[in-house]
Amino acid sequence: GEGQVAGTGIVIGSDGLLVTNHHVVQGATSITVTDVTTGQEYDAEVLGYDAAKDVAALQLQDASGLGTATTDPGGAAVGDDVTAVGDAGGDGGSLTAAPGTVTDRHHPITVQDDLTGADVHLRNLIEVSSDVVPGDSGGALLDAQGDVVGMNVAASTGGSDITGYVIPIGRVLRVVDAVLAADES
Repeated sequence: GEGQVAGTGIVIGSDGLLVTNHHVVQGATSITVTDVTTGQEYDAEVLGYDAAKDVAALQLQDASGLGTATTDPGGAAVGDDVTAVGDAGGDGGSLTAAPGTVTDRHHPITVQDDLTGADVHLRNLIEVSSDVVPGDSGGALLDAQGDVVGMNVAASTGGSDITGYVIPIGRVLRVVDAVLAADES
């Protein structure tokens, strides 16, 4: 069958190195990325991923001179103001911002793999009060200075109060380093 999914990514290299969640690109036969600041579209190749950590590294084809995110691997503390940014609803349009605060720095969750239905356990996530919704996956969690402290991965469902879950950016960058070093583990 054919289908489409949408997510968000964070540009970490001006040559088009990008990170997103593994679940955003899992099973994809082709990937097209739109730079929301310019409208430019790029074909992308998955360089590698860590499914257990839900992180994937992509390379945009024929990209150069892109603006990159400023990251803060030191992270955020409980009570810090943050903003979750992503393509809420996955419509490919402009990014949305959901303000909130950090409520936990080491939260575990269990999610279901969309392709296999298997339970996936994610540990030591940043829990936030920001309304993270489908389409925000792979997007940035920004601190008060606008630095990326994490990558959106999941949210609670079924209630009126949405809780967002975010992978710390230090972990995301370690996965990218392993992919670029061709570390198959």
